[in-house]
Amino acid sequence: MGQKLVQEHERSDAALTQLSQQRYIPLPRPAAPDPAVLARFTRDDQELEQERYQQALDRWREADGAERRRWEAGQEARRQELTARQSEARQALTKLDVAATAAARTAWSRCDRSQLSAFS
Repeated sequence: MGQKLVQEHERSDAALTQLSQQRYIPLPRPAAPDPAVLARFTRDDQELEQERYQQALDRWREADGAERRRWEAGQEARRQELTARQSEARQALTKLDVAATAAARTAWSRCDRSQLSAFS
């Protein structure tokens, strides 16, 4: 039982570390009009193309902002879940009189249970 608690604590700790290292990857940004291509357009067509690009850029900003908020909310939910599991494991280990340090948990999880019972 205790060894599983130590493993759960370590898994949660590792998952939290990994979660904190993840970075949001933005949606692909629309490509700007090619200046060489624009040079062949009439002035009106150039302005129209610039306007289309600006509209595409505005849509991208809105979509990317929404996607970033969804990603951040998912990250926060996962962080809260992992923190709760880690806390539960830590509390259970405390009830078993296992010290809160990583070294103590590791040493405790490697103990031979038959030898421990001799001290009880």
